[in-house]
Amino acid sequence: MMRRVIHFNEEERPDHQSKVKLSVELEKANRTQLLDLIPLCDVGFVGKDFATSQAYNTMSDTVRHLKPNISDGCELVVAWGERGSMGVSKEGKIVQSIAYTPTEIVDTLGAGDTFVAGTISLLVKGHSLQDGITFGCKLAGAKIGIEGLKNLKCLFEKIRHTV
Repeated sequence: MMRRVIHFNEEERPDHQSKVKLSVELEKANRTQLLDLIPLCDVGFVGKDFATSQAYNTMSDTVRHLKPNISDGCELVVAWGERGSMGVSKEGKIVQSIAYTPTEIVDTLGAGDTFVAGTISLLVKGHSLQDGITFGCKLAGAKIGIEGLKNLKCLFEKIRHTV
């Protein structure tokens, strides 16, 4: 599917239409074949479980090993839960955000997806990767402080103005 989108972007996309952006999330442990997707996307997300299954012990270790796999103009984001996230911008700059942990952890289910969605939401609006991962970390932190996804839209709007 990704190759089809790449073909569309390069060969079929009307000049007035924006390029379709591709992202991939490597989350589950031991899915090594998914590493082949990193060079095809505009932004690749790598989770802690996947990274540690590849014997990468830290965010910076993961970035160091995967940075050579990203294509020019692409971005890489490594999410490490309670440690925050780190990434490589389109320009090759290393960026990092701390985790934003609420005073009480209520529900962690969906925090990773919330981080990815928050990060992408800023990237598609033209924000820097630094702003994107900072917002993603803030939104994921807010999410784990609430039950389920109730009020997440309200939190999104409130946090969006802090980045």
